[in-house]
Amino acid sequence: MSKQRFLFIFFGLLANLTLLAQDNDRLSFAQTADSVKALQISHTAYTVSWNSDLNIPNWVSHCLTRDEVKKKAVSRKNTFRTDPDVRNCPTTKEYTNSGYDRGHMAPSADMLWDENVQKECFYMSNMCPQIHNLNDGCWGDLENRARKLAKQYDSLYICAGPVVFKPSCVDRYIGNNYKILVPRAFFKVFIVKIDGSWHGIGFVFTHEERPYGVDLKGYCYTIDEVERLTGIDFFYNLPDDIESKVESSFNYDIWK
Repeated sequence: MSKQRFLFIFFGLLANLTLLAQDNDRLSFAQTADSVKALQISHTAYTVSWNSDLNIPNWVSHCLTRDEVKKKAVSRKNTFRTDPDVRNCPTTKEYTNSGYDRGHMAPSADMLWDENVQKECFYMSNMCPQIHNLNDGCWGDLENRARKLAKQYDSLYICAGPVVFKPSCVDRYIGNNYKILVPRAFFKVFIVKIDGSWHGIGFVFTHEERPYGVDLKGYCYTIDEVERLTGIDFFYNLPDDIESKVESSFNYDIWK
């Protein structure tokens, strides 16, 4: 083989690998505003943007696949623990007797396919204070629907987190040694590829009792609307034409 042909093949393979990496990266991340405190950490199965000013995540993202949903390698552990990659990470005791659940942003039921992954999803960097009837209500309902969609369409890209407004006298905090913000709302955005076309949707829940089984259609938003509400740029590395289409509209029939 000539040197010229070798270099042609080598750089061709390198380009394909680069495109493959970009395809993975562009869907798995969000981007916070420069003014927001953000430490981005990649764990085995999810990525978290940690806000050390508020002691909650800005957002948590992960890709959920059909194989991961089907594989039940471990059971739920409930081993809440500090994140070793977060300096001064709040402990689980900060939530004790607070009246709020330690609400997962990346659900533990999405992480039953591996023991280490299940352990990592109980890091406190993945938690926000949540009213139980929201955490176990609409929020849990949406998590269950996501797992069904991942099984149906092979993979689903998810980003979830708190909706944080400008500091206000109505803001609530918990914690004895840490000041942990109680969010006034939560968001979750999804994109999925169906028959070669991308589709997206957002959901926003104000932080109130939201029982399981209610019609979620009233909580639907375009991803563009969630971006305006949160100041977060989701899936920002998608090609502009695809991003514009996916984020400006939704078809609820896909998600219900």
